[in-house]
Amino acid sequence: MNELWQAEVGDFAFDQTRFATMKDNIDIFHRRGFRIIITIQPFIGTESLNFADAVKNDLLVRIDDVFQIPFCTFILVLKDDIMPKF
Repeated sequence: MNELWQAEVGDFAFDQTRFATMKDNIDIFHRRGFRIIITIQPFIGTESLNFADAVKNDLLVRIDDVFQIPFCTFILVLKDDIMPKF
């Protein structure tokens, strides 16, 4: 299962709107002979429940000191004026 099992990338909790009964869903897959593997991406979304806490506690590697954008941040909408020019 790809990273869409989370509401936002980096939440590390099942999206309750899509998977309110995840145990029941997994049981159905198992009865049909499937095994489930979930992926964890090396990204954290700016909308994630964990993003603000990670930034506040300086837990993320930064791209540079000018833009203060944490490395491996999944930004929902990119604007040309906030991105560094190469």
